[in-house]
Amino acid sequence: MSVVAEETATRLLLGAVQFIQTARRPGTWMFGHWRVAVGRRRQGVGRRLLHEGARLLPAARRLYSYVDWGNEPSMAAHERCGFEAGRSLFASAPLGSLSTIGQATPAVRLEPVGRHDWPSLFGLYARAMGSVWLRLEPGLGPRSFLGGGLSGLRVALIAIVRGPGREPRASGFVLWEGARVTFFADPDLCDAALLARVALQIIALGGRRESTLEIRGLPAGLMERPGPVSAQVLMGMPDLKTQWTA
Repeated sequence: MSVVAEETATRLLLGAVQFIQTARRPGTWMFGHWRVAVGRRRQGVGRRLLHEGARLLPAARRLYSYVDWGNEPSMAAHERCGFEAGRSLFASAPLGSLSTIGQATPAVRLEPVGRHDWPSLFGLYARAMGSVWLRLEPGLGPRSFLGGGLSGLRVALIAIVRGPGREPRASGFVLWEGARVTFFADPDLCDAALLARVALQIIALGGRRESTLEIRGLPAGLMERPGPVSAQVLMGMPDLKTQWTA
């Protein structure tokens, strides 16, 4: 659904926004292309677009969008409307470029996933996606968070050893669906070296160096220096009615 703001007297277009309903959670809507004419910003037009637009959405209870990393004015505009930022970033980068950004050894180990690993996978997924996402997608659990099953998907847990004498701890998992490969990382354990090792393992298993690795759970600290990774911040409002009523 697209919504526009038009000035009644002049018929000038002041702004626009688009809403898309999520497939799995009918009450959750994503919005994008949220724009306000340059001369009319900071006058409440953007807020009015979201407020009035959300009233037109069937049973809308939650809203979210993505903001490019470094776009501080957009983040501030979201926050003024009551949105909160996710802790970790949603990112992507070419496999070949990722393979060179950190130490390549010791290599990580990819272990095939079975049904008994679903609780562990969900725990990693929850840490990677963050609490804001889980509140935007209520009801997710070990058997539903990837769409209801792992049939036909190549999924692997990644384990690395942290310090001498410690048991290997899973730092994330790789979800491989056709040409799409996503790495769900534990933000507390993710660094440049881990991303490089993961990329090298995926390439060794047949991934193309020029293909893109989607990353969920990227710590913001990894974006402080220039590199091949592009990232976005999740901005969410998990309780639309309460937030805007307040």
